[in-house]
Amino acid sequence: MNPEISDIYVDDGLKYASPDFFILEIKYPYQARGMPSWLKSVIYNYELRLVSFSKYVVCFDSNIMLAQKLNF
Repeated sequence: MNPEISDIYVDDGLKYASPDFFILEIKYPYQARGMPSWLKSVIYNYELRLVSFSKYVVCFDSNIMLAQKLNF
């Protein structure tokens, strides 16, 4: 018997790692034709910028702080 999704996923106490930011991760084959022109337009129109960001490190650090607050 397989567990129900409600048995394995609960978002009570969910902590957002970067609550004031929206992360858009774009991956495309650089060696191919490059980034599509429509995607360049989206980036330009919304004034998006390239930022190096480690989701793993940010989430790990935020959960360490939470665990310390909860005395784990």
